[in-house]
Amino acid sequence: MAANLKYVYQVTDYFRKVIDEADQTFMSQADVAQFLEIAYDEFRFFVTDIEPNIFHRVQVTPVITLNEFDLAVTAAPFNAILGPNALDADRMQQMMRVTTISQGTSPPVGTIYEPVYSYESLISSGFTWPNRYMIQGTKMLFQQVPSTDLRIEYIPQSVVDWSNLNVPPGPPGPEWIDDLIQFHDVIALMAAKNYAIADGADSSQVQLQLKMRSDQLKEFLTRGRLVPANRWVGDDDPYGAY
Repeated sequence: MAANLKYVYQVTDYFRKVIDEADQTFMSQADVAQFLEIAYDEFRFFVTDIEPNIFHRVQVTPVITLNEFDLAVTAAPFNAILGPNALDADRMQQMMRVTTISQGTSPPVGTIYEPVYSYESLISSGFTWPNRYMIQGTKMLFQQVPSTDLRIEYIPQSVVDWSNLNVPPGPPGPEWIDDLIQFHDVIALMAAKNYAIADGADSSQVQLQLKMRSDQLKEFLTRGRLVPANRWVGDDDPYGAY
């Protein structure tokens, strides 16, 4: 098991050891960066399918006075999270939660909006369930005009630069990955699996190690980082008490 792989250069070194390509004769650094970037996207999807809060981000919209809000348009204090104007650091992969903001409370969450996947579902319930929204293209559509600012919680895309192989203390310094340090060997193993496809030489050892470490990662994510939290059963329905 690889341990303490905090930075890109460390995962890169481990990946080269796994595929037995210690130098750049047959595997350039650009090739390594591409394999690892693809693997990290796979790693993040694996993680967020089980525990989306790991890569949680928040933005606040201006007061919304229409039945729609374009996520591809920057409107202070909100930065675009979709479309050509979105910066990589802000771009959304998946929406997590949309709420109103309750001033002066902690946490500052008021009404939780219910997501739906079709326009028919959005409009079918009339005024009996007014706090619904959907995403159509780059726009959020609402059943009723919110007439307030909203708190948008989402999973952003990765901004890890897998071509940054700087080792401390060389500027600009080592490239940080994320806080799942004890499982970053999984990224290298996923990259090795993809490399085996390109190389035409599957490795049963890599497959076995990847399965074992993926199972351990899944168990860790299922338990959650808040150890005491899994001792109680909670109700996810925000309207369950009404």
